[in-house]
Amino acid sequence: MGKEWILLLLLIFSSYGVIAETTHQKADLDIYRLVGEDVLIKFSSYKDLSAFQEREGGEVMKSLPVLRTTLSSDMLNRLSQSQYEYLEPTPKLYPLLSRSVAQLGITSSFWESNITGSSSQTIAIIDSGIDFNHRAFDGKIVASYNAINDNSTMAWDTNGHGTHVAGIAVGNHTLEDQYQETYRGVLPPECDNDGCLLSLAFSIKDLRNETAVRFQLDWGLIGEDNPLSEVGIAIFDPITTNLACESCYLTSATGFIDETVILPPGGYYVGVTNEQNGENAAFEITTSYDIPEEGISFKGVAHGTDIVVVKVLEGIDGGDIVNFDRAISWVIENRKEYNITVVNLSLGLDQQSNFLDDLMEDLVDNGILPIAAAGNAGLVSGGIFAPASAPETIAVGSTNYVNELAFYTNVGLESVNKDVLKPDVLAPGGSVATPLAGFKTGYTFGFGRITAPDANLGYNILSDDLNSQQGTSMAAPHIAGLASLLASQYETWDWDSRENVMEVKRLILASTFEVANVGNGRELAPGENNVGPQLDRFQKDLQEGWGAVDARAAADSLSSDIDIGFTETLTLSLSDPTMRKIKLYSMTLQPDVNYGFLAVMQSGFDIDIKIIDADSGPTLDGKDIGELAILAYSTQDTGLTDGIGLRVDQETNVYVVVNVVDGTGEVDVDFEVIEDDDIPFVQILSPDDGALLANPVIMTYETDAEQVELLVDGTSLGLIPSGYQIPNLSVGSHTLELRVESSSGFTASDFVEIEIFEETESSSTSSVAYPLQLMLGLALLPVSRYKLNR
Repeated sequence: MGKEWILLLLLIFSSYGVIAETTHQKADLDIYRLVGEDVLIKFSSYKDLSAFQEREGGEVMKSLPVLRTTLSSDMLNRLSQSQYEYLEPTPKLYPLLSRSVAQLGITSSFWESNITGSSSQTIAIIDSGIDFNHRAFDGKIVASYNAINDNSTMAWDTNGHGTHVAGIAVGNHTLEDQYQETYRGVLPPECDNDGCLLSLAFSIKDLRNETAVRFQLDWGLIGEDNPLSEVGIAIFDPITTNLACESCYLTSATGFIDETVILPPGGYYVGVTNEQNGENAAFEITTSYDIPEEGISFKGVAHGTDIVVVKVLEGIDGGDIVNFDRAISWVIENRKEYNITVVNLSLGLDQQSNFLDDLMEDLVDNGILPIAAAGNAGLVSGGIFAPASAPETIAVGSTNYVNELAFYTNVGLESVNKDVLKPDVLAPGGSVATPLAGFKTGYTFGFGRITAPDANLGYNILSDDLNSQQGTSMAAPHIAGLASLLASQYETWDWDSRENVMEVKRLILASTFEVANVGNGRELAPGENNVGPQLDRFQKDLQEGWGAVDARAAADSLSSDIDIGFTETLTLSLSDPTMRKIKLYSMTLQPDVNYGFLAVMQSGFDIDIKIIDADSGPTLDGKDIGELAILAYSTQDTGLTDGIGLRVDQETNVYVVVNVVDGTGEVDVDFEVIEDDDIPFVQILSPDDGALLANPVIMTYETDAEQVELLVDGTSLGLIPSGYQIPNLSVGSHTLELRVESSSGFTASDFVEIEIFEETESSSTSSVAYPLQLMLGLALLPVSRYKLNR
């Protein structure tokens, strides 16, 4: 045809704003710059609030002793610092933009075991409402609350975001005869002598036979002719950029296109062009074609669970914080009546907010687990903000179809997320980062958004159809659905404490694998530097948190109790996104038993083992926040064997995790649990974990081994005696690790994290650092003393 195509991807950057995270520390603000601004003031008591409001006015928030008011300089002068806990600008909430349940591992792990959720529990979708008429939600909506109007009328979706999110979490939708999908956008600039810009609408994948595909396009004034404009549809091969067939470029100047094209087997992109005078006009394009007799399932993760609809967003321009305050208060008040165990929050702020953090804490204290989107600002996000930032919330970032981090997903920032690192986990969020547009990604086909129910917004060409979007808004409901599946396995649920919700959160965090070695690790937009997640085997990082969730691992905990003598051969793959990367076992360790966990594999692969406390973890202000405490982990790199040993002093419930970290293709792993009296022991007595120290640092320990090796930040200083004075450490954080080895090759280790605040000259020492000794076999780590401070 001679037409030159220029790919336009502006739409992928408008994923409905950003969500981010806030630390649970009080914001350090120059409050005088807030004079004249709309602010929130949290008072120390309702008595102080009432006295202040009576004098100054303002609006009292429903859920907490918080006053919303316009701050004046006189008011600020009359506000005693003893009266309030924090003062912050009033935030505004924004929505954040399924083939994905298989990628998450839901189908094989839960659905095939007939675990699809429970109608005795519900998920509250706090969003823009829902399309009550879409058949994906037939019989599933048990309550509706419109927080904008403060009433319990039907909260209709006005922008489609809430319907799509709800469909991912709990929709029950099967296409029985035709695949039907809608995309809405704005026409690109008009074609010129250099060619046409394309607004990508669809990717049509894996057509196995010659297929008749119907395309309908309506633009400009919906349902009316637009005689002064001409628009085109291009169906083309994403690799060659050639048109897929002779009739694969459709144009019309009437305001409508309705044509059927016969496409050969293969995969294609569909884009919309502006041939003449249609710039900035809105359009709606649909595709539909026959599907196999057995139909195609687009069921949500927990499609057996019911929905509570809570509307806080009217459009894409955001929502008022008062609506959110009412919503959380209503959910808590009605949690037992409607059995609400999980709240999905595909929305958020671009700032920190102690107020939203406090609301999340209230949810958890009332037996409800909040799941929040991490945000869509990518590497320049500046952190992860509220409500995803709250310590109790599970903050969810996005992966693409091959488990790389999506280019748009927010990254945490240490100065913002220093109390509790965020994000927590990753889940499928979709991505249109096609290499055709200059993106770097291991997903060569690119352009893979999350497909879920589409809301009828009053001018739809199709009804009861699907829509594809991308964003952490799409990732969060995958985890909300998984949380509901796990909650459904409790015989009773405690809505008066945080115990159950923190158990579910901890299991989800434990069911993760690193994505640093998957493909490119992270998609990169054109011009971005190669900044990707690090292979942090046994701790969180600020890009992927604990890693991508594999629901099969979470399901393992329901039926995989093991003990000494257990053996199993696992097949794992880092390369195939649909295969297992992780196996999780539940186990009860008895005191004073030498447990050994051993994995044997073929060469060229790196397999890790870690032991996680299943019942407890780090606390914040004395409260369990559902974080992980790693009790032991393996230290070997690529090799034929890997393993750890562990001995505890009290009965301890644990998760035993075996996962593949590196290697191409599939690996068979022979895993076994043994008891061996030769497993050694070492425990650091000083310094304490989390200690703030000045040089010099003295290392003392207990052990039953003859030699002990010291590693500082992963670098060996050789063998040391107890009481060894460590050479001067630089100001900042350091990891001190001790390793020992038994005569039979088992190894053990213990570590502490410390921070040096002052450099001084270290005094001389008679301690001798011996040459590094080769460490092989199993590694032992006593119970972690990792904790969070604020």
